Amino acid sequence: VSALEVLPAIRAATPAHIPLLMDGGVRQGTDVLKAIALGASAVLLGRPQMHALAAAGMLGVAHMLHLLRAELELAMAQTGCASLDQIAPRLLTTC
Repeated sequence: VSALEVLPAIRAATPAHIPLLMDGGVRQGTDVLKAIALGASAVLLGRPQMHALAAAGMLGVAHMLHLLRAELELAMAQTGCASLDQIAPRLLTTC
C-alpha cells in the first residue's frame, strides 16, 4: 500500500490541529499537490535530496528544490489554486 493510498484514512483518524507529514513516493511537484490534497500538511524529501546531493552536491539539492517548487507551482496554476490552502481533494477526481 502506498502512502498516498492510506493518507485520507490517516487524516480522518488524526485531529486537524496535528500536522501530518508524508514521507515516501514524492518525486515531482504533482506528488506534493496530491499529498496536500489528500490531507498532508507537508511532505518530506529523502531520496530526491540524496540523489541530488550525490550528483551535484549542495548546488544539486538547490536545483532539485527549485525544480520541485516550479513543478508544484505549475500544477497549482493548472488546477486553479493560487495558494496551498486552496488545494482540496476535489482536484483529484477523474472523469
